Amino acid sequence: MNMPIRAIMEKKRVFGVNPMQRRIFLLLLAFSMGFLVLLIRLLYLQLIASGVLSGAKTGLARGAVSQREHALVLDAGRGHFYFRDASPITGEVGKGLAVFPVGDFRGEQAAASIAQILKINRAAWSAFVDGLKAPKFWTAAYAKRPYLLSPEEAQALAGLKLPFLHVLPVTVRYPENMPAQHVIGFIAEDPDKNERSRQQVGASGLERTFDAYLRGIGQEKAIIYTDGRNNPLQGLGLRISAPDNRYYPLKIITTLDAGMQTIVEEALDEAQVQEGAVVLLDAQNNDVLAMASRPRFNPYSVDPADGKWQNRALSATAPGSIFKTVIAAAALDAHVVQPQEQFFCGGELGKFHFSCWKKNGHGRINFAEAYAESCNIVFANVAERLKPQQIVAAASAFGIGQPIGWAGEQSGKVGTFRQFAGENSGQVFDSKTVVDEGAMVQTAIGQRDVRMTPLQGAFMVSVLLHGKNVNRPRIASEIRYANGLLKEKFPYRRAALAGTPISSAASQELLKDMQKVVATGTGAKLRKSAWKIAGKTGTAQVFSQGKEKTNQWFVGYFPADKPRYIISVLIKNMPKQPANAALHVTGMIVADMAATSKTAIQ
Repeated sequence: MNMPIRAIMEKKRVFGVNPMQRRIFLLLLAFSMGFLVLLIRLLYLQLIASGVLSGAKTGLARGAVSQREHALVLDAGRGHFYFRDASPITGEVGKGLAVFPVGDFRGEQAAASIAQILKINRAAWSAFVDGLKAPKFWTAAYAKRPYLLSPEEAQALAGLKLPFLHVLPVTVRYPENMPAQHVIGFIAEDPDKNERSRQQVGASGLERTFDAYLRGIGQEKAIIYTDGRNNPLQGLGLRISAPDNRYYPLKIITTLDAGMQTIVEEALDEAQVQEGAVVLLDAQNNDVLAMASRPRFNPYSVDPADGKWQNRALSATAPGSIFKTVIAAAALDAHVVQPQEQFFCGGELGKFHFSCWKKNGHGRINFAEAYAESCNIVFANVAERLKPQQIVAAASAFGIGQPIGWAGEQSGKVGTFRQFAGENSGQVFDSKTVVDEGAMVQTAIGQRDVRMTPLQGAFMVSVLLHGKNVNRPRIASEIRYANGLLKEKFPYRRAALAGTPISSAASQELLKDMQKVVATGTGAKLRKSAWKIAGKTGTAQVFSQGKEKTNQWFVGYFPADKPRYIISVLIKNMPKQPANAALHVTGMIVADMAATSKTAIQ
């Protein structure tokens, strides 16, 4: 039996509100909650995401503006390198032509005027702007570095008064034909960062070892804001944004001498050296005064595979007869030979198909003369009197088998800090080599497994001059703030060398024999130099691209009577020929240094 409707309604009122009222209540509650969510979202957008409360320069408001912002980096804010006299190596400042992709930046009429001022083909300019999606400095076709305008070009281009064209100051990190480019190295995008936050980091050379010091605190930018039609906003114009800090970026002061570095670079270029290196050390403290490598490379367009960017001064290669210095020191200290001991060189050893570089031999010759004449037969005979361990010990005492560049603990840093990136250790015997009589004979003349760097070649001479109290070669002396105040110094460090130190008697004998090398031996080409030179020549047989070639060396010191400089010259992969190109380069360097010196020491 059905209950009357009124009774049902009365019954429901007993247990709760009227169903119709309940529906209305729930609907109003839902609307209220939705409105509250929208209100909270609006407050978030207005006060928090926009950065109003926090004072941040990011957020949605900033994002909205950035969509209409065209920014061009004028200076990355990275620290720079300087010669020891504080003149700059990196960071050439000039005027560049900044092109912003706004307004009618592809206009034909403007293109004609710009091409005429820059004295370029109109098609070259069109190709440049056609691919422009972000602001960029005009670059010449052959380079990826900003083109620096002449004063006349800058004035004429500014006079065009085009809204998309601006003549602005720009810092070019690597000037054209920059000296010591392999020493400085290059920067590249950090591969460990995501694409949107990638930054430039040091990839080689001092850029790599000093990267943590060089990273700046912000970029200097030129900014143009545009409207919805991509036209510059009226009244805003072009704005410059830069960090305001008198301490950064930092300055790395190197030990390189600007004048000597130029002399070395010019000597390599004049001699048309395709591959090789030169190291010039201060004979008193082992500071690197000049270091250059060939071939040159473009730091704005580096191909990691071609190896041109590698610093040959720090790369180990076959040393040839300069290694006879190690053999001589080992033999003298082991007392297995005396300087005046007589030998006979007939041109052939009689085994191992081993011969002297002098086809008919040197005849009767003593050990000191054999060093000066670089006699292979005598050194093969002497090596047979030595044990492999004695040769390795002598090599270790000269720094061969370990990095010898400046290293030490730095305040606030964990581990050892090394100034030279990618420095090779060199070696005497390969770990897989069976050191038999044949291996010893080849090792005696710096062949087989022996490897040395040009820096180690110079260091070897320094060990003879200073004994165990020898400094590690240093290439950076201090770091300064942007305002010139000192931040950190790199003091001289004694080299911790393995092996028994070379005796003073052996060192003095070899320094004297090095003078004979130039006076009467294989380095006689340097005999008439403005400064008296002493040293050791070397020619190592190597194979490159399937052809037999030579590494040609000279290591030594000058002036011989009062050493001020140590030099190491390597010319790699030269055609097999009797002339030693390293002697030619050494002669040019010493002649130019003597000519520019206030007092030539004879």
